[in-house]
Amino acid sequence: MGMASVNPLSYPSGLQQPPNPMSASPKPGREPFSKTTRPKRKAFLIAVKEQREATRVYAVLARSSDDALALLQEQTSEGTALELVGTLSGRMARSLNLEPDELRLV
Repeated sequence: MGMASVNPLSYPSGLQQPPNPMSASPKPGREPFSKTTRPKRKAFLIAVKEQREATRVYAVLARSSDDALALLQEQTSEGTALELVGTLSGRMARSLNLEPDELRLV
């Protein structure tokens, strides 16, 4: 029994291998965070603890946890304890219609 020869697949425009749809390298000449690409925002959950009051949890859409804590620190009084308690998924943040740098009591 002889082996039949198999012709290699031909790809468009003479490529020897299929095009990679998920290129890991950025386009040449583009900086990581230029004017057109900004760092993504995440939804952070921050607990606010005041004496003799119930703990409140806020959702904040910010670029970093430090930005979220600083935004909430501006809104709270002296002696208030802030604690980062978690994050929300992108789907949950969209369903809450969170806007950038908005505080939302959850």
